[in-house]
Amino acid sequence: MTVYRFFVLALLLTACTQPRENRLLHSQSPYLREHADNPVHWQEWSDATLQQAKDEDKPLIVSIGYSACHWCHVMERETFMDEDVARIMNESFICVKVDREQLPDVDAEYVHASELLTGTAGWPLNAFALPDGRAFHTVTYYPKDAWMKLLDQILKSWKEQRKDLENQATLVKQNIDAINTSIIPTGNDLKLDLSAFLNNTPSWFSSLDLSNGGVKGSPKFPMPSVGELMLQHSMLTNDKRSQQWIATTLDAMMNGGLYDHLGGGFARYATDSLWQVPHFEKMLYDNGQLASLYSHAYKQTGKELYKDVIIETLSFIETSMTSPEGAFYSSIDADSEEEEGKYYKWTADELGEEALKYFKVVDGVLNLKQTPPSELKNKLLIVRNKRVAPSIDTKIITSWNAMMIVGFLDAFTATGDQHYLDVALKAATFLDSDRLKTGKIFRLPGIEGVLDDYAWLAKSYIHLYQATFDIKWINKANDITQLALKKFGNDNSPLLYYSSNGIIEYFDNVLPSSNSVFAEVLFLLGDYLQNEQYTQLATAAIEHAVSPLDVETVHIANWARLAEAIHFSPYQIAIVGERALEFSKQLQTHSLPPAIFLGGNEENLPLLENKLVPNKTMIYVCKNRTCKLPVDDPQKAINQIN
Repeated sequence: MTVYRFFVLALLLTACTQPRENRLLHSQSPYLREHADNPVHWQEWSDATLQQAKDEDKPLIVSIGYSACHWCHVMERETFMDEDVARIMNESFICVKVDREQLPDVDAEYVHASELLTGTAGWPLNAFALPDGRAFHTVTYYPKDAWMKLLDQILKSWKEQRKDLENQATLVKQNIDAINTSIIPTGNDLKLDLSAFLNNTPSWFSSLDLSNGGVKGSPKFPMPSVGELMLQHSMLTNDKRSQQWIATTLDAMMNGGLYDHLGGGFARYATDSLWQVPHFEKMLYDNGQLASLYSHAYKQTGKELYKDVIIETLSFIETSMTSPEGAFYSSIDADSEEEEGKYYKWTADELGEEALKYFKVVDGVLNLKQTPPSELKNKLLIVRNKRVAPSIDTKIITSWNAMMIVGFLDAFTATGDQHYLDVALKAATFLDSDRLKTGKIFRLPGIEGVLDDYAWLAKSYIHLYQATFDIKWINKANDITQLALKKFGNDNSPLLYYSSNGIIEYFDNVLPSSNSVFAEVLFLLGDYLQNEQYTQLATAAIEHAVSPLDVETVHIANWARLAEAIHFSPYQIAIVGERALEFSKQLQTHSLPPAIFLGGNEENLPLLENKLVPNKTMIYVCKNRTCKLPVDDPQKAINQIN
């Protein structure tokens, strides 16, 4: 008995004194697994990790990044692989690694903190926080020596000025809460006349670069929501500046270094104001949204080069970023062989005289002079494919997949290529079976979704309905909408919470805000289902979002597009009969004002009631739920719309 008790005591003492280990090896995030060989004892974000910090009374280092982040890799090599750095971090901190794409709500909290503490934010984002997770200091990329000095400073402050750090963290958290409270509309805020916003359109262009496209300055990010707004505005108003900006932007992006002229697809952003040299990572969300934007532009202009971009981009997605199940991977790294862009860069000698007739080389990056022959592109691609390729982050993120599904569906309506619809259906079927479980949407296996996962998935299902007239997609979109309202609903506002942490995502950026996407879902379903509650919620959110006329339109571009669509009253185009899908496909190849499509062989939606005529396929062009006389030919319907 005595020996047994001694043995147990020895085990307990060993367990207590055994150093923590790096626990990232079996993470489902490829980004976290990339740090599994660091001597730093990284842990994943969890309640248990926070509790450990409280139990040991140690500050947190929360280091946030993502697989395609160049400077994240640099800091790992220079700093987190160093034994001296790791010793200090392991002894004095609880060290947490976060994949911002896996846990966007955690990332959003620390981005807010960084903006309040430093006026800016970027990745890698390294936050120093109290054991309960509240940040008191944030930095981005730091090389080894600067990082070690910072660690010493933080530890000294922790020992000697801890109360000051706690007060700082409390103030930051209070300000984050105040930001979220301040965007909750009250009283008369909901009574905005949308015409007041639309009459202010000259201000839309204050931050746009009419000479080079995009937003003024550098770096230049694709801003698909701004592009969609300008396309719609130019159609509805024949506004010349909108036409100029969108044409300049689309041409500059597809001719510059942002676009991969050999393999297809767009990089995340250009480092210069002329779109010539990219930051080389490729993100699924950019390519999904840009596939939609170029599809809409192709419908509106008929420009064949836009169609080429659609085809090449989607071919790249299918070849390089599609899983065996038909879903889509999240990103491709900027680096290969520890060098940013090495895979994509060329010298003049490597290209040869023939290629230099078609390409201008800027810092090793191909920019287009004129369209090269396919044989030349294939020849160069064969050479490039022999290089060491950048790694692929194989996470399958629900919201980003839904964006890509929408991109394929927009390409289907623009080009009429059935293959794009088939790809979209396969991906949607995977998401439907893999991500909707027990009344929840999951962003990744085992990780519950945030608002954008719900909003984009519902939006993609509505698009699928418009392409197939299969009522199950409307029903599924409605189910998801109900789940989102229950999970993220806000009793004080039509704007929903992003997650359980109380953040409200309001501003549009490279990605439209989750609230603006959800408002669009509500508005569309309000039409389809004649659900007045949805319509009122959507309208209230949109009116509030565009009410402060001093906000730059680039930050509310998706909201502005919705506001303009509501102001002009969208069409409802109902097509019933055996040839409904055929007629719908013909109509949707045209560039039309904002409209929803519905139909099929059954009167299974309120707007389809009493519209089925035996042995005929009839098209009803309606507005504000009042229909013109039915016609039996798509061109006649186009004439009615025009």
